[in-house]
Amino acid sequence: MHRLSRPRYAALLVAAVAACYPLRTPAAPQPAIDIQAPAAGATLQARDQNVLRYSVTGAHQGDYVHVIIDGVEVGILRHLKGSYTMETLAPGHHRICVGVVSRAHRPVGKRTCVRVNVH
Repeated sequence: MHRLSRPRYAALLVAAVAACYPLRTPAAPQPAIDIQAPAAGATLQARDQNVLRYSVTGAHQGDYVHVIIDGVEVGILRHLKGSYTMETLAPGHHRICVGVVSRAHRPVGKRTCVRVNVH
């Protein structure tokens, strides 16, 4: 029977434990999306061209912003901070969302949404 030296035994023990408990890399921080306008619960006019103002911070893997209204993508914006003039909205309740995506247009984090009422 072959005996292992202490340093070699310690190295094998560390390798065995590392194989059983791999190190986990921390998840990338989620981007923070701030919709400055329209405010949640705002009342908008149906005939106006309303403006969405937004800013994104902490989007280390984000390259674009998608604008989604009532579940339909209506805009792809190349800036993480700016504005977007929305088409006129029909009267009723609407959900306006902003989501950060990668260059491959895959979502990076969760969308931020506001609900508005249009008269």
